[in-house]
Amino acid sequence: HENCGAVSAVVAAAEESKELPGLQKLLQRIRPALKEINPRLPTEKRIAAAVEANVRLSMTQLATIPEHKKALAEGQVSLVGAVYELETGKVRVLD
Repeated sequence: HENCGAVSAVVAAAEESKELPGLQKLLQRIRPALKEINPRLPTEKRIAAAVEANVRLSMTQLATIPEHKKALAEGQVSLVGAVYELETGKVRVLD
């Protein structure tokens, strides 16, 4: 969802070059999604980009799980990435 607290924490930690004890496992999962995000974007836009990047990374990770990979290949399931917009209640499907 937009303004995700976990993603926001990773963005903030990257800005301040600090680690957040207690959230290490979560941060390790999200941090790779931030590689392609322009650090010069305003914080709000950087968080929005990070949320989308995290959805895309999660989709990639899910698609590599053997059971999911097989179901996707056989057309049994589809994998769709989306972001829930808190203010509007709408779900925005990503390309």
